Amino acid sequence: MVQEINKDLVRKKNSSKIEVRLMDAENLQFPDETFDYVLCGFAIFFFPQLHKAMAEFRRVLKPAGQICVSTFDKLFYDEWSWYFKIVNTYLPPEHEETQATELDTDPEPVFDTPEGLKAIMNDAGFDDIQIYSETAELITKLKKNSGLHYGRMQRVGN
Repeated sequence: MVQEINKDLVRKKNSSKIEVRLMDAENLQFPDETFDYVLCGFAIFFFPQLHKAMAEFRRVLKPAGQICVSTFDKLFYDEWSWYFKIVNTYLPPEHEETQATELDTDPEPVFDTPEGLKAIMNDAGFDDIQIYSETAELITKLKKNSGLHYGRMQRVGN
């Protein structure tokens, strides 16, 4: 995907201002205080160690920098619960080791409510947190004949 984006940037003559890299969000390969903004769109719920990724986001932000995180709201999960039940039916069972490890960890963060997102941001040391809840229907077509993808979003800004 990164190679395709870089090809698009060159084709659109935007490559001199933008650089796309693939890296681990829990170990960003940038110096401290590099960016004015960190944007994380519909991804924070994928990080296995959220506290590490959030610490990295803070580390690479300049002192007056801002972070913007977006995620799906609770309504999305409620409306699509039927889909997740079907998907989970076909997923392989978790290993006993994984289940035991999860029991020993902190409670799972809540991404789908303003309160949960605020707690995540507070835990990461961000202050002056502003939550913007927007319900918007998102319909995208990723590739030809791949079908439409639907979702709702919730935006958090600092």
